[in-house]
Amino acid sequence: MEKLYPDFSYVELVGAVQGLFWCLLLGKASRPVRSARAGLVALLLATSLHPLWTALHDSRYLAYVPDLISLVRGAPCCFGPLLYLYVRQTLLPGFRWKPVHWLHFVPFILFQLGHIPFFLKPMRKKKAFILNHYVNHPPLDVFSQIPLIQFFLYMIPVIRLVNQHQRELKDYFSAIEQAKLDWLRNLIGTLALLYLIFIAGNLIVNLQMAGSVFALLLSGGMYYIGYRFIHYPVFFFPSGHSS
Repeated sequence: MEKLYPDFSYVELVGAVQGLFWCLLLGKASRPVRSARAGLVALLLATSLHPLWTALHDSRYLAYVPDLISLVRGAPCCFGPLLYLYVRQTLLPGFRWKPVHWLHFVPFILFQLGHIPFFLKPMRKKKAFILNHYVNHPPLDVFSQIPLIQFFLYMIPVIRLVNQHQRELKDYFSAIEQAKLDWLRNLIGTLALLYLIFIAGNLIVNLQMAGSVFALLLSGGMYYIGYRFIHYPVFFFPSGHSS
């Protein structure tokens, strides 16, 4: 079976592996440090799984194993909540993960449960669905727009937290806190830009190309995060924590 974008899948796969590598590295830290970085590890994990899924998609491997279509399909539903929780953890020293925070991931759970009817279909129908998707490039349906809408809704409290912290910095100068704030702004701006590129690509070309470009750029983000971690490790610690 001919691949649609043969080069994309390899880059996406390498980017996903890079992100998973950083998750493993950050997760092996001592317990206090690991707890401080938990939000970043979770965000990295979610953003790494998406390019991994897209690599399977762009390589057309999903046509042979269609059940993998829902393996991590709902990962983008976690981008907004995890970014919000990571920002809170980074800027608020007293922030602690509570059971109520799991409510942020109800859309992800519902998104995954929504794929159950697909799992229950006969294998031939599932393969036919995948092949039709590759050939006809269906538009972004209402169900698939949930992660997109959710992400931009989370941008409201995220930006509010960052702006509030910026106002508080006016009362006392801290080079480290300002550097962390700049890092968060870069991270937030990059993710928002990627989503805008995805929307533009979907409108101008098609959903498949837009999704592939989104995952490709997200894979590049894994390298950027790795670079920042190596050269500026202080950015990856919430306020009040140190190595």
